[in-house]
Amino acid sequence: MPVYHFIYHAYRSWNADHPKGWVQRGEPGVRARSESLAAYRDGIASFPPVEFSTEHQSCLYAAARDICGRRGWRFHCFASEPTHVHVVVAWRGEADSEFVKDTLKRLLGLLLARHAGTKGQPWFSVRSGDERVLNRGQLRHLLYEYLPKHGGVFWREEMPPTG
Repeated sequence: MPVYHFIYHAYRSWNADHPKGWVQRGEPGVRARSESLAAYRDGIASFPPVEFSTEHQSCLYAAARDICGRRGWRFHCFASEPTHVHVVVAWRGEADSEFVKDTLKRLLGLLLARHAGTKGQPWFSVRSGDERVLNRGQLRHLLYEYLPKHGGVFWREEMPPTG
């Protein structure tokens, strides 16, 4: 049963003027900040940047739980910030990680749009992050150390103690 950690960034939440630099899609490495490129991108954008409010984060949590439940996927964890959400999920069957990642993203965006009463507004950036969870130790680290440090809505499935 594959287990994956998916990360979905809010639309336009990481512009070229970000303090940590920026990444050009399809190219390796982090580039230095660029105020002029950020201003250009702001000028051509069709929609404003998205920040996930606490209400949005709660909606995304409930949607992720529902989506996983309806598909028989095991929902391990949800963590959020105003700029991104994390979902840790496992599944059985032939579905590959891209299908699961894209299905979650598409349905999370659809359900959030319905909740917020918007049409056409993109909620997530084009690219999403993913990481395969390779063992119980890595899963335990995500669920009990890394993801609880996020400041937004958080939920996890409790793991039984190892023995």
